[in-house]
Amino acid sequence: MKRLTTRQYAILTQLIENDEFINSDQLSVLVGAAGKTIRKDIEHMTTFLYRDYGIDIEAKSGIGFYLHREDSDKFKRFIADFHNAYQSIYPYTNNDYRMHYLMQRLLSANEHIKISDLCDEIYSSRTIITSTLKTIRQIFVDYDLLLEQTPNHGLIVTGKERNKRICLINEYMYYQAMRGTIYEVKEYHDLFWIDEASYKIIRETMMNYLKREHNYIISHQGSKKVILAIILMLSRRRYAQVVSFTGEESFKTFHTFSYGAAKEILEILSKKLHFEVHPEDITFIAIIMLGFRNILSYQEVHVKKRLDEGMMLIDEALHYIYEKTGTQELLYDQHLKEQLDFHFVSMKVRFEYNLIIDYISGDLVNKKCPIAVEYAVLCCDYIQNYTGFPINRCEVMYMAYLFMAALSRIDKTYSRDNRIAVIATVGRDVALAIAETVFKQFPRFARSIDTFEEYQQELIEDHTYDYILTDLPFSGFHLPHTKLIHFDFYLQESDYQKVRYIYQNKPYMLERYRAIFRKDLFFQLSISGTKNEIIHELSQCIAQKLSGMEQLEADIRMRDRMTPLENSNNIAFFKTSENFQDRSFAAVFFLDKPMIWFRESVQCFIMLSIGSEEKEDILLFQEPFAKFLNDNKAMLSVLEVPTYENFMVCLEDSLKSL
Repeated sequence: MKRLTTRQYAILTQLIENDEFINSDQLSVLVGAAGKTIRKDIEHMTTFLYRDYGIDIEAKSGIGFYLHREDSDKFKRFIADFHNAYQSIYPYTNNDYRMHYLMQRLLSANEHIKISDLCDEIYSSRTIITSTLKTIRQIFVDYDLLLEQTPNHGLIVTGKERNKRICLINEYMYYQAMRGTIYEVKEYHDLFWIDEASYKIIRETMMNYLKREHNYIISHQGSKKVILAIILMLSRRRYAQVVSFTGEESFKTFHTFSYGAAKEILEILSKKLHFEVHPEDITFIAIIMLGFRNILSYQEVHVKKRLDEGMMLIDEALHYIYEKTGTQELLYDQHLKEQLDFHFVSMKVRFEYNLIIDYISGDLVNKKCPIAVEYAVLCCDYIQNYTGFPINRCEVMYMAYLFMAALSRIDKTYSRDNRIAVIATVGRDVALAIAETVFKQFPRFARSIDTFEEYQQELIEDHTYDYILTDLPFSGFHLPHTKLIHFDFYLQESDYQKVRYIYQNKPYMLERYRAIFRKDLFFQLSISGTKNEIIHELSQCIAQKLSGMEQLEADIRMRDRMTPLENSNNIAFFKTSENFQDRSFAAVFFLDKPMIWFRESVQCFIMLSIGSEEKEDILLFQEPFAKFLNDNKAMLSVLEVPTYENFMVCLEDSLKSL
């Protein structure tokens, strides 16, 4: 594919993702460029797309642009080339990839490397490389590794071999993402290269053991980490690099099922691949297996001891969450407690040895239930403060899945056990039959149903009802405390939608959303800078409006360290850990231009803070609100007109359409 600019790739991405017309003003909001510039870019891209792929970008005056995809074969070929080309240009503008290139390059080197050589390799200035190395030094400290710099020689990583190996394994995910780009490290590739026949032997030996030992279970992705560790063990031996452990460390691992598993697997492999097994190798592979086991056996001494310790910690963490959110149901969710406890056992091993479960994607939970991420942040924050171990953001996303399931078991979102009065022109019997048919789709919506003939309208006023279903004019009813629902009594979709709207408690939700999203906390900001500068500016905006917000900036920084604020659709939604006010509030910040936060573009921040006296509000931000955040049309409308009034209209329309 022809080389495009980063902006042009961003425009093409929006045209691919929107299977409908999108105008230049909308693209301007999403891409952060002037409409005139976007129109010129599209004109430029249209020519070569049609020439090379037979694909046309249709332009309609006053409507917008549409990328045609009717010919599926041509479109698939274009998409394949697009993704390959984008992967090759993305690293040039990605600080994250530059950092991981340097880490892999330094870790895989067996001799000193000069900074000038690193500059030449990835076409970066000495200033940029030196700045990135400062961050890398801090990361290496977490692994007990030291990046030493010697005059006239250059840089070299020093420290225990086992820590280097773990860091190398943790880097593999980034290496996979950077393959085929300027940032692919050949020396790193060589460490994990093995001939196909040997790889097949290692994999089959691992799988055969797991199939045979039904009580020892490790996830498929976790088994890949073990295979990587075995390959790395063999490659590092070529450079006489061996791991070592103290007697106490070896003893701790010796009495685990993982040690026995690692020993049996390596002994089989030693005969097939002709290498000598050292006790330290068994210990190292056992540690990798311990860290990535997801189903444990209570009969194991190692597990039993840590489960008892973990149960107490998890119980305290859930009480901490209850204090912040008022979600009492989690305190009695035994299934959640057991899942979190078993997760803590393997997580503690990962803490001790800096292992990372980088194969847990947060995309699904972010889209389906972003509030589950906030529960996971609270839990991990408590565990981090208790244990003193820094928690990787991947642990947060794993826990978020557990909390998502637990929250789905909390049934507070439905309007149930209502007393219903039905009065219609079709008569009592027919009206009752129709109402019961509709209500059958909504469990326990009606506790009782009383039906009346049209001439009995006055009798309804002698009773207390939650709702009245009727096709009569509302003017004939004088019941200020009873809600009227216009019903057609034709068993049409409109009747089901009206009951569904009430059953899902949407009137109450909208009422609370209007109270939580305050007009004085909507901000339009013309700022740019680093992530820390943006966080500071957001905190200052709130502090000028509300008192008692001195710790807000620290709170947001903690939340972002746990897991990035970004969600999708240029929106970052997050909740504060602390309850800063008695009443719940949400602040919305619109930036005049999108910025790259972690790996995604962000132009709108939505910050939720649950009130200490309104903690139940947190459950309002589950699936319905998540669908609003992931509604492309709604978010585009929000960004096009960044006002309080438009935001609330879009939120209400999205809620009603569910």
